[in-house]
Amino acid sequence: MISPIIRPNVNRYVDSLMPDLRVILSSNMLTNVNNYTSRFEDSIKGLLGTRNVVAVSSATSGLMLVLEALGVRGKEVVLPSFTFAATAASAYWTSNRLAFADIDDTFTLDPTKVRERVNDRTGAILAVHMYGNPVHVNKLKEISEEKGIPLIIDAAHAIGASYHGKKCGNLGIPEVFSLSPTKLITSVEGGIITTDDDELAEKLRIMRNYGLDKNYESEIPGLNARMSEVHAAIGLSQVDDIDKFVTNRNEYVKLYKNELNGIPGLSFQKIPPEHISSHKDFSIIINKNKFGSDRDQLGRELTDAGIGVKKYFYPPVHRLNAYRDVNVRLPITDIVSNNVLSLPIYNYMEKEEIEFITKSIITRGNK
Repeated sequence: MISPIIRPNVNRYVDSLMPDLRVILSSNMLTNVNNYTSRFEDSIKGLLGTRNVVAVSSATSGLMLVLEALGVRGKEVVLPSFTFAATAASAYWTSNRLAFADIDDTFTLDPTKVRERVNDRTGAILAVHMYGNPVHVNKLKEISEEKGIPLIIDAAHAIGASYHGKKCGNLGIPEVFSLSPTKLITSVEGGIITTDDDELAEKLRIMRNYGLDKNYESEIPGLNARMSEVHAAIGLSQVDDIDKFVTNRNEYVKLYKNELNGIPGLSFQKIPPEHISSHKDFSIIINKNKFGSDRDQLGRELTDAGIGVKKYFYPPVHRLNAYRDVNVRLPITDIVSNNVLSLPIYNYMEKEEIEFITKSIITRGNK
């Protein structure tokens, strides 16, 4: 059995997509048209219940636009190091300095560590819904409001996730989602920004189109961060199925845990009861002394058995050469990053596939 780390399911939408792609390609109106793009935005708005959705070319460009639109430039941005490099890149490319804070057992920012990092140079808190598990939104909001700095969320993993009964994207703060092929729904490449702030949303719509208004005047600098009609149509085809994808993935995680619970040396990300994770990824933490082999050895052996695995996320950002910070101490980040292994999880899996993967793990422990 071969189990890749990801398996996008866009092949299921080929037949339904072809008429829309013919319309787009036959029209020769491929971008900046606001036909399929606006339909896609409206569909996401209905799904999440947010006031505004702005489709962009990627989550990275979306984060950059939000930081710029909120005036967060040349300041310090408090963010986790346990994240994909794009989180840090968005702060770097808006000329901000990175102020890393540690995580807790949810693998998201620890609010007490965030509070320690905030100072008079801080321009924003940039949190991450890690693997689709929502951050401690209410506690981070308290810090944000108390200090008068914006809270922005890199929600790249979290389409379909929920926090205290509300969908991520509808939490009253700017959130930026990714639609790349590793995500629950994909537009091949792309992202969406959600916000309840109408003024911010209008500013972002101008900024994603080079900062140009309808008269070709530019009051604010922008990027070419538009989503094409083709990408929007692909994303639109999957929106109605997102809740099914989240339900499936939570069921698959339950199956994984049922098989792996109690195995010495294996532990999991904590998902608080008031959270529904989208489980963009499912990861285990390996304690070498108790399990019998370390993360890298287990990863190699699973790969040899045809099981795709990834070290999401190793090295942590503060140990990457581009963003290295030798002075910061992030003990929980280092422990998680040094021992984490992400296992295959998709929108549709068979129970037998999960049993094959878990058996392959169990038989390699305490050899």
